[in-house]
Amino acid sequence: MIEIVPFIPSHLALVDLQPAQAEARALIAGDYAAALAEAGPAVSLAADRQLRGCMGLAWQWPGRAVVWAMLSDRIGPSGMVALSLRAARWLDSHDWRRIEAHVAPDHAAGHRWVSLFGFIHEARLRRYTPTGGDVDLYALTRGGV
Repeated sequence: MIEIVPFIPSHLALVDLQPAQAEARALIAGDYAAALAEAGPAVSLAADRQLRGCMGLAWQWPGRAVVWAMLSDRIGPSGMVALSLRAARWLDSHDWRRIEAHVAPDHAAGHRWVSLFGFIHEARLRRYTPTGGDVDLYALTRGGV
């Protein structure tokens, strides 16, 4: 059974991160998880009483947010559908002009997921991560010119 629950910082340490996100493990030990909890709405997904992922929006300023997701490779299709439905609800219910996503260049599933929501690839951000890795910047915009 899939269950979506409010995110709390200790959840991140319980998610067995997928290989494409393994480098994020170093962030979880510090105040990063607490900062994510403060930054905007976030949820955790459990299946079979195990946390399989966490996702949220981190508001940068009014109208702009960064979507984040840290997932286990054991999240499964039903877990991805549940998180995708929640993400779609957020996109429909929040007042925003720009939402960004950062995806590791070799993370094919991550690129597919953000593309499903209409995110457009804008750039490769060189040496962006805490360990010096690159990410691809995607953005979803609405309104205005």
